[in-house]
Amino acid sequence: MSSSSSTTRASASGNAPARAARTASGRRTMMTWILLGVWAVLVGFGILSLSAPKWLERIGERGRMGDAMMGRNLGDLAFRRGDYDRAIGAYVDALRIDPEAGGIHLNLGVAYLERRQVARAREAFLKAEALETTPRARARIALHLGDIDRIEGRTEEALGHYASALEQGMRPDLVYRKTGTLHLEAENYELAREAFEKSLAAQLDPLLPYREMLDRARDVAATGDERTVAWLKTWESRELTEADWTKFDRETLQLMLASDPEIAKTHNHLGLICYRLGQPGKAVDHFEASLAIWPDNVDAVTNLRILKSRATAAPDARSRTAAPPATPPAANTPPATR
Repeated sequence: MSSSSSTTRASASGNAPARAARTASGRRTMMTWILLGVWAVLVGFGILSLSAPKWLERIGERGRMGDAMMGRNLGDLAFRRGDYDRAIGAYVDALRIDPEAGGIHLNLGVAYLERRQVARAREAFLKAEALETTPRARARIALHLGDIDRIEGRTEEALGHYASALEQGMRPDLVYRKTGTLHLEAENYELAREAFEKSLAAQLDPLLPYREMLDRARDVAATGDERTVAWLKTWESRELTEADWTKFDRETLQLMLASDPEIAKTHNHLGLICYRLGQPGKAVDHFEASLAIWPDNVDAVTNLRILKSRATAAPDARSRTAAPPATPPAANTPPATR
């Protein structure tokens, strides 16, 4: 018994090194297969990279476009904060990744324009013009090229660009205000009044936001977005009537219009133009309409005070050669738009 038991223990003890050796060998074999698998994957990716399949290119393209879009978003964020230098840097970085992004060129041009770097702004807008195809984007480009023409004193070219912007769907109130300001500066008062009256009519149109919504939807639909395309098929051909838009709370819309400072600025311009045309009564009406909307409009306050003081001093005077009221400064000129 004791001899047999001793032999069994010795045998078990002798087999332990063999089992340990087999375990170590198995681990080495497994590691070898793992390394071979990793090598095979790397070789496979290398072959795929050399053959450049379409699906792999699409993955890379999506990544590149995502990086460019991130740069654009950072630029837009800086622009909204008024940090135009940082915005320009972000847009330039984004264009290094995707130089064919017309929308980024467009935003870069606006940022340059805010920094009064006119030559660079023009270059950016012209690049955007060569790349952008949607009417809304092209309308913005034409509008800004008109602004540059105005800055550089090319009145006819500016008017041509503004007309092009209007034809391609730019907001009529903004285009007419810029056109009117241009005529006002050139002392073409009849043309200036006509333009500002058209701007005022557009500003008082409660359906303008609806039409702008459709324009934005058309831009999205042009990219192939199926949901937007389906939505447009339902709504694009509709022309809302007075009865249709009452459900959007007509009273609220009218209150919004009645408190819009941009409408007050338009009335102030029209008041100045009427005065220069020898119509002081109409001028007073427009200055008072401006102050009814925006009581703190300093330009309208000044203009109205000057006009009333002259009327008191010489009630029968109707001279068009008298010194006009204060010319609205930059705060009352049409702002740039993005």
